[in-house]
Amino acid sequence: MPVKIWKEFNAPDGRKYYYNIKSKESTWTKPDSLYDTEKGKVGSDRAGAPLFVFPLLNGWHLIICVGGEKYYYNKVLNDTISKELSDDSSLQLLNAVDKDKLILLIAVARGYNWPDYEKLYDELLKEFELISNDMMQTQQAEVTSTEDEDEDEDENQEGNVVAVSNTGLIGGYLSSDDEESSDENQVEVSENTNIEEDLAKRSDQNDVDENLNSIDHGLDSLDDIDLEKSKSLFTRLFEEFQLDPYSSWRLQLKKIQNHPDYFQITDNSTREELFESWCSSKFNGGKSNVTNFEGEDEETLTSDEEDDFEPTKFHYLAHIISKADIAADTIFLDIKENNKSLFKEFKIKDFIKSKKDQEAFSSKLLFFYKKFQLNERKNLFLQLLKENENLIIPNINSNIEIVRHIIKNDVDEAYEIETQLLQIEKIIGLQNMLVDLANDPKYYILGIKDKLILLKEYLKDKI
Repeated sequence: MPVKIWKEFNAPDGRKYYYNIKSKESTWTKPDSLYDTEKGKVGSDRAGAPLFVFPLLNGWHLIICVGGEKYYYNKVLNDTISKELSDDSSLQLLNAVDKDKLILLIAVARGYNWPDYEKLYDELLKEFELISNDMMQTQQAEVTSTEDEDEDEDENQEGNVVAVSNTGLIGGYLSSDDEESSDENQVEVSENTNIEEDLAKRSDQNDVDENLNSIDHGLDSLDDIDLEKSKSLFTRLFEEFQLDPYSSWRLQLKKIQNHPDYFQITDNSTREELFESWCSSKFNGGKSNVTNFEGEDEETLTSDEEDDFEPTKFHYLAHIISKADIAADTIFLDIKENNKSLFKEFKIKDFIKSKKDQEAFSSKLLFFYKKFQLNERKNLFLQLLKENENLIIPNINSNIEIVRHIIKNDVDEAYEIETQLLQIEKIIGLQNMLVDLANDPKYYILGIKDKLILLKEYLKDKI
């Protein structure tokens, strides 16, 4: 049965698209065939048809079907098909091969995307062949050795001299009593041997069953590996296309949605969650080259100096809202429900302990986002700064050299942008004399990046 390589998904706008798990190609047009037409068919077109076949010993074969089902087949024995393997040699062979490779191939049969599965199949076939050859050579050597021993024994028997013993019996013969005793011993040994062989055989079968059954359990870890690989390929696009961590997923997804790796993740909520996680890592990670109060332009701050730049209590909540998709009917509960991971990551409860205060601030801020466009909000922000100039200007003048350095020091990384914003907020006195400004929702009507740009323009006009 040909492998199904095209999968159907729904795009964010509702349209269907098709993704090729082999070539990583995506298209809006439904392919003529959803299967890999380049490969010949193995078995029938029905589900569960043979996909991988491994020759064992004594005419037996291990068959792995589409969907991962396994059975054993022997053409020599009248096309025997069995779920269990009774051939000792084949059991030993199966116990000797690499189980991890079998796990991967059964996973491929179940739809797991492993690009090099053909190479893996060839490797396993060669491994089966090598082990089979070794086993047959060993068996042949044992047979030869046994035959030699039998010949030696026959020669010894023929060379024996018939002699009369002290008991009056000819040497080399036994009495009837001795024969009966010997027969009983042989029967007992034979029975014990049969029992031991039967137990060993069952043990080998159990080992094979356990190994093959462990493959099923191993598929769970393969799913995890596959998912992690898909996440890695997907999140790599954020850096490659230089997505803006201060923007919303709705806007940024347009930059990458035509790339094949965009479809590594099929659930859009998962895509957004991965994007927000990436934004948070950019937002909080790394070291920043910002101006030191005592030093030169690009001297790196010490950890103590960085700790001095504390965000305001509404800083992170406002950041979450600035990145949200806000509609006319959006309320605080929508923001919280859709951004649970960000609320936890930014520890909103630590900054604003009361849910009532969180909701009150969010409702006021949402009003501005719903009512005013970006340029209008920029004008409102500048107006707010002018209303507080009597306190802002003296602080700027007392730190004039530092302000000049900040203006000259352009930053691009998310962490640097936030750090420079907090540095400016400390200079203008937001955490001291301008507490009312820090608690005013209008101060947060811009995202962090837009706010920094506007503040630097404002400072430039004032020096």
